[in-house]
This record gives sequence, structure tokens and C-alpha cells, in this order.
Amino acid sequence: MKGFRCWLAAIALGVARGSGGRSAILRRNPYISSTSRTFRRLRSVFPRSYTLNSPRHIIRPTAEAPVRKGSSVCNADLSQPSWSVIRGCKVEDVSMIDANGATVIDLRAPVEYAEDHHPAAVNVPLLDNDERAIVGTIYKQISPEEAFDKGVGFVEKRLENLVNDIRIAANMSLSKEEKSPSEVFSEVAGQVRYLKTETEANAVPQKGDVVVYCARGGQRSRSVAALLQRLGWKNVWLMEGGYKNFRRYVRETLDSSIANEIPEKIVVLSGMTGVGKTRILNRVESFRPNSTLDLEGIAGHRSSLLGHVGLKPASQKSFETNILRRLLQGFPNGYAVVESESRKVGDSVIPEKIWRELERATKINLVAPLDVRVTRLCEEYLRDEHHRNELEKALPQLEYVMKGKNENEFVTMLRRGEERALTALLIEKWYDSRYRDRAKDAVATIDTSDEIECAEAVVDAIENKLL
Repeated sequence: MKGFRCWLAAIALGVARGSGGRSAILRRNPYISSTSRTFRRLRSVFPRSYTLNSPRHIIRPTAEAPVRKGSSVCNADLSQPSWSVIRGCKVEDVSMIDANGATVIDLRAPVEYAEDHHPAAVNVPLLDNDERAIVGTIYKQISPEEAFDKGVGFVEKRLENLVNDIRIAANMSLSKEEKSPSEVFSEVAGQVRYLKTETEANAVPQKGDVVVYCARGGQRSRSVAALLQRLGWKNVWLMEGGYKNFRRYVRETLDSSIANEIPEKIVVLSGMTGVGKTRILNRVESFRPNSTLDLEGIAGHRSSLLGHVGLKPASQKSFETNILRRLLQGFPNGYAVVESESRKVGDSVIPEKIWRELERATKINLVAPLDVRVTRLCEEYLRDEHHRNELEKALPQLEYVMKGKNENEFVTMLRRGEERALTALLIEKWYDSRYRDRAKDAVATIDTSDEIECAEAVVDAIENKLL
């Protein structure tokens, strides 16, 4: 029995050091099978200071419990290598504005990154979209172990490119002493389930550091952090809880403490479609940097039935993330200027606390002659062939909403080159009738025909009359 214990200890030590892969030795040995009976036998042989999750898993010591006295494994060197202990940081320690100068790496698949991500993050996917779907299916339908093995196989094929992409993002040069990722991959893969994360008090990522995260701060990010450390990289961090924790932070901040980031004075630019509210907002921003909140720019939508034309609308998650990022940048001039919006900007919903603040805002009404409005809308929606094609696809829906049926009148006018007549028709028959009450309770009315003069007048009204 004593010899059997020593033999198992040698197996554990060899696997922990990466010799033979994650569980190859256990699988090859004829004395060990995957039956529950054998697993119970192993459990009875090893003291409680060892972790056996299943007969196929690596046998490893539990850090909290000492090895039982008298055990034949007492003298075995089963300590964790230094590279397997990863420094962890909290989500709030990675600034949404500039990440404190650190390089943030999002290891999730491109489809996950596209929906939302830390604003400072660069996407270096561990798995592509198709591979992620395959691994996820195996995880749900077969087992986590099989999914892990499949994922390892995918990653191993692109290992060199993965590390090189992270190096480029971090603007790091290749060290002469650095080993090839493929040389140490099996060693890291063998340790991945037993990697530890330690958080240091008052320590946060700084310039030159690398912060990695995945969906939940699990195997994807831990394995890459360990790999980089095994290659000799210094100052590698793991964002604890991954994107899921980041998303929780965004929602909780928007639901609770965000009111502290909104200035007391908020000014809303109201006006009819085409008067140039977004143009004036951008002019004000150029005169007074960090004084505006561009909700339509963040949403990727002009907040109308045709507002998506030529743009890429943001997801609700991305919308909220970038609103929070903008608010955390602050408003050094003591006021915030925004466009008049409904609660929904396209499909994105303005968070409740921010919406309440906008409802108490002071209004400045912007106006412009019909001819100027037509010109601006044509410039905006028909700036190139791509915009024209998207507009043509969207017009039937608008015609149906306006008339209750689609007679193809709007598309026909566009194809005939009657853009200005079509634009004037939509302004008078649709948009003006819907937004006529936006000028109500405005403290000033300013013509936007000259954009620079209008923006200057808006700033003057705010700083010399409203503050």
C-alpha cells in the first residue's frame, strides 16, 4: 500500500510539473480507470489535503490544508510555480477612460466584443465565433471536460499569433530570453484548473501593464495570463469576474451613484428635424470641450424612423457603457448640453436616472428656414451611395406608417432624383406634426442658419444668462 501511495504521488508531481500533459499519465495507466469505484479508492488513499474532481483530473494538493503526517507524499515538492499565481484587479480599478495607461485585452469572441466591452479594451479573441459556438455546444451537451479539451485544441493552433497580437497591442518588444509559446503551452494547460488569483491591497494596473479578461474571469483569461507569465512577462493582471462583473458594475453605477457625475445645470437643445441640433452640439463641444453629452452619437442612431441610415446602431449594453464612460469624464465647465430626445434613441433606452435628470433640464429652441433644413437632411442622408441605398430600403416602412399602406411613392421620388421634394414632404407631413411641441418652455430661441454664430450664442446664453 505504501508503494502504491508513492507511485500516485509521483504521478501527481509529474502532471503538476507539466510532464506528460494534463491527465495523460492517469489515462494511460492500467491501474486507473474512470469508474466511480476507482475514484473512491483514490479518495481513500490520498489525504484530504488533495483535490480529486474526477478520475480524469489531475491530483493536486489543496493549498489551505497541510499534508497529513505520516503520509508518504509529505516529502514531495507539490508547490505551485510562481507563474501560476495571477494578480487580480477589481473592475473599478481599470479606468473606463484610459485604463490608467494599461493595455486591456478582451479575450472573448468577436461577436461578444462587438456587443459590448470595456471602452479601453482591444479584442484578441482566444476563440473565433464558430469555435466559441462549438465549445459551448460541447459544454452543454457533453461535458465541461470535453469542451475544455476542444478549446485547448483550437487555441494551440494559433498560439504564436495570439501572443504576438497581445504583444503588438501592448507595444512590447520580443525578449531574447523569451521562450516560444508552444514550448510552454502543455505545461500551462496542465495547470489551468488550479491557477490562483491574488489581489494586492491598494495595487492597481498602471502604464505598461497588461490586463486580460474573458466572459467571467474563468479559464480563458486565467490560461492566457498564466501563459504570459510563464513566458516571462511582468505585470500581467486578471480583471476579476471578467465582462460579467464589468457589466454588473456599469448597471449598478447607472442605477445608484451616477447622479453624482451629472452637473446641476443641464441644457437641452430642442427643435424641429433638420434644424441641425447635432451640428450645433458638436460646435459647442469644439468651443467648450467636455461640455456635451451626445446621446445620438453614443447610440449610433438619429432617434427617428430613418435614424439608422448610414450608421451602426449600438446595443443597449454598449449604449449604457459609453454613457457611463462619458459621465465619468466629467463636465469641467459646470454644465452639460444635450439634444432633445425621447426616452428611446433608436432601440436604445436612456437609463432611468439620467432620463429624470434630462426632464428637469433648461431648453433652448433651435430654428431654421425650411430650405436650410432640407439641405442639411439631404447632406446627412444622401452623402454617398451607401446612404442612398439604405434610405431606399427604409422608405417603404415610413410610407406604410404614414399612410397605412405602401404605394412606393417615396422610393419612386428618390429614384427620379426628387430628393429635395421628398425631404420637404416628409418634414411637413410627418416630422413637424410630431415634434411641434418641443419648443414649449424654451428660455431662448436661436437661428441655426450660421452654425458658428448659433453655437456661440448657445454658449453665451448658458454662461451669461442661465448659470
